[in-house]
Amino acid sequence: MHRRALEGLEKVLGVEHPRTLTSVSNLARVLRDQGWYKEAERMNRRVMEGREKVLGVEHPETLTSVDRLAWVLQDLGKYKEAEKMYQRALAGKEKAWGPEHRSTLDTVNNLGKLYRDRCHITQQESTILLPDTNLDANLCAGFPSDMDALGSLCAKFPTSSLFANLGRVFIWAGRDSDAIIALQQQAASICDGCGVDLNSTTERFVCRSCKDFDFCRSCHERYGKNGPMSSGSDCQNHIFILVPVSDSC
Repeated sequence: MHRRALEGLEKVLGVEHPRTLTSVSNLARVLRDQGWYKEAERMNRRVMEGREKVLGVEHPETLTSVDRLAWVLQDLGKYKEAEKMYQRALAGKEKAWGPEHRSTLDTVNNLGKLYRDRCHITQQESTILLPDTNLDANLCAGFPSDMDALGSLCAKFPTSSLFANLGRVFIWAGRDSDAIIALQQQAASICDGCGVDLNSTTERFVCRSCKDFDFCRSCHERYGKNGPMSSGSDCQNHIFILVPVSDSC
């Protein structure tokens, strides 16, 4: 359906018409949702380059296409290029709308997830990133810089999502005290065992290995008694850190 609509618009309006490019963007989103990442990348590049030419490099629709290209690049593991795209989109949105605009913060949070995901890759290939671990220097080279970059984002854009990601990175770095402080600033999450809402007024248990896996106390106690629960997580043996309610609550 999307391909037929695109072919019709290309024939009637031309390949660079804004409506045609919107159709290409819609097709790219469908392809990404279906896991066709390489094709989605190709379509998103076409949209970005077309909008740059027709609308200009700082037009809001161009910046949206930059963001969407970054998404699929991250899906493909092309983290360096995805990072550059997120940074470009962030700079453009901050200039156009300011640091507190919803679209600006969406890009901030996406960039924060990228830094978290790269740190998670390193964490998965090591036991724990403590100063005395004997790890390949090349393996760990990017971890401190990504952690610092995420910390800088938190300082400039103190969103709940960023602090949640920073807290997990601190756990992987063996900095439990800093992790707890960061995670206490996460406004809301959901228990991955029972689905109950967790927030800054409730304690929770955060897996030391997963990118995003939390338990309420009841599910943590059941896990301790009964072993693994169906969770959809790749982690085979959750080990948790307790994040208590902040004293300020």
